[in-house]
Order: sequence, then structure tokens, then C-alpha cells
Amino acid sequence: MADFTPRIKELRSKIDRRQHLENVTENLQSQYNNLLIKCDELYNTWNKEENDVVSIEEGSLTGFFLNMFGKKEEKLDKERREAYAAKAKYDSAEREKQAVKYDLDRYTAELDSLQNADEEYAALLKERMEFIERNGIAGSEDILALEENLYFLENNRRELQEAIDVGNQAAS
Repeated sequence: MADFTPRIKELRSKIDRRQHLENVTENLQSQYNNLLIKCDELYNTWNKEENDVVSIEEGSLTGFFLNMFGKKEEKLDKERREAYAAKAKYDSAEREKQAVKYDLDRYTAELDSLQNADEEYAALLKERMEFIERNGIAGSEDILALEENLYFLENNRRELQEAIDVGNQAAS
């Protein structure tokens, strides 16, 4: 008798992984979109601060009055600190955006490789059902339903064990 069980388990794992990756990529895409907006805002803030520095350095009316009252260097130092801080925030957000994009691309590639798992699984179940019917094995539908239930229970047990492990790690 042909043993379909290992291949069925493998395909069920691929389907579960695909479903998990769909959730992860959706979350990452949302993070990435938010970071695009944040980076744009931080870039504009940094650009404004840089323009303030240039304005004071190149002799704007404000720079002239600050120089006249002896406050130009003090104001220039303040504006440079603000520009530096704005640039640091922008750079940090850009790095975060790039890291999220890297993860998103990686998970999307893996997700793409699992797109046919449902069809492969359905085809394998059909092949197995035909094998069972050809060989006159009684209760073939019951066997398939029981195996599906067994897989579901094993998957839940594995997820519960993972949750327990995470809880134990957090408690220690």
C-alpha cells in the first residue's frame, strides 16, 4: 500500500507556512508604507533645518540682525544641532525602512514559492482517495477525515508547546 502520509504532512506544513507568511507580509507591508511616510516627513524636517543653517550662514536678513546683536554664532550652533538631530532621526528611519524592505522581499519570495501548495495538496488527496477506492478499502472518507483531524490536533499541540516555551523563556 502506498504511504501518502509523509507527503500530506509536508504539504499541510507548506500550507500552514504560506498562511503564516501571508500574515507576516501583510504586517511588513503596512510597516513599510508607514516608514515611507515617516522617512519623507523626516527628510523634509532635516531639509528645513539645513536651510535654516544655510540662511544664517549666507547672510540673510535674520543672519544680519543676529550678527548685529552678537547672537549669530549662538543661533547657528543651535540650528546646526537641530539639523544634526533631524538628520540622525532621518537616517535611523531609513535604516529601519531598509530592514523592513529586506524582510518583506525575503518573505515574499518564500511566499511565492508556496503558492501552489493548496493545489498540490488537493491533487494528492484526490490521488489518495482514488487509490483507496481502487483497492477497495472500506471507510475511505472516514480515514481522510480522521487524518485531517489528527493533523489539526498535532498542529494545535505544536503551537501550544511553542507558546509554553515562549512563556517559559519570558518567565526566566
